[in-house]
Amino acid sequence: MTFASNTTRRTIARSTGVLVAVAAAMVSACSGDSVTQPDLTARNGLLSATTNLINGLIPVTALMRDTAVATAYTRSFTFTTKGGRIEMPELGMRVDVPEGAIPGDSLTIVVTALPGKAIAYDFQPHGTVFLKPLAFRQDLNNTSWDKLGFKGIVNGGYFKDAAQIDLLKGSALLDELFPVTIKSSRVSFDIKHFSGYMVSGGRQAPTSASEF
Repeated sequence: MTFASNTTRRTIARSTGVLVAVAAAMVSACSGDSVTQPDLTARNGLLSATTNLINGLIPVTALMRDTAVATAYTRSFTFTTKGGRIEMPELGMRVDVPEGAIPGDSLTIVVTALPGKAIAYDFQPHGTVFLKPLAFRQDLNNTSWDKLGFKGIVNGGYFKDAAQIDLLKGSALLDELFPVTIKSSRVSFDIKHFSGYMVSGGRQAPTSASEF
């Protein structure tokens, strides 16, 4: 009995020593300066997609014009509290500013159609927040809307920086994506703040019909 008890005690001691050593190694690995960080090397192009998801950006495909805008095309207009309209008829775009929408007594709005085929516009002054939503409207004729299966899956999109868009190929990373209204080959959506907006054809969202 004595021999068995001594043997049991030695076995327990050895087991305890192993557990202590393993625990010490784990603590050292967790708290030491030499802990290996995750390998962030891009594999099969997945790193950028993962980063975009973390940053909250939404990958989409822009609706495309049949004919590219050769150079940046700009229009500006100074609005008072009575509101008004700024438009680019040759590109099928207009923005209606309702009465009481602008902050302050007057505001000069500058709209630039970005060069390339993507239907995308820069609105300035950047950071402006409106008291009432502006109405953005775009004619969908002479675009990819009725081609390549895009018809019926149009969205509006907001981007902070034009660098988020490939203006020739149409791929884009958006900060916001929202549903639109489509009627008679025209799309509309509300603009509540500036800087950039585009028409996206890459994700499906609810649409509703209303008269312009």
